Amino acid sequence: MSTLLLLQRLALLPSFCEGQQNQVIHAEQTLDLSVLYHLFEEYSSVGSITVMDVFLGIVCFLVVSLGGIVVGAIYGILAAFTSRFTSHTRVIEPLFVFVYSYMAYLSAEVFHLSGIMA
Repeated sequence: MSTLLLLQRLALLPSFCEGQQNQVIHAEQTLDLSVLYHLFEEYSSVGSITVMDVFLGIVCFLVVSLGGIVVGAIYGILAAFTSRFTSHTRVIEPLFVFVYSYMAYLSAEVFHLSGIMA
């Protein structure tokens, strides 16, 4: 909820600009408010939250975040090992940086882990 409220406040910042940008900003604010309304409707139908729900939420958070870090570390080690043997062809080193970074992101997303942390 705090993230949505933060986004709502950030959407208000450029609303003081002039021109047609105001119409886009107000449309975005209306969309944000409708998403927030439906989110509150959905969560109001949820019953009580048990201790097991909180525990599973913490475990899920740890699996997603630490799993993304592990995937990123694996691709980082692979990139370091690969770049070790490319000293005579310096042209392709930047290619390895971008390819391995993107592959770490995609691999983490495939397994529903944190691609940003990878």
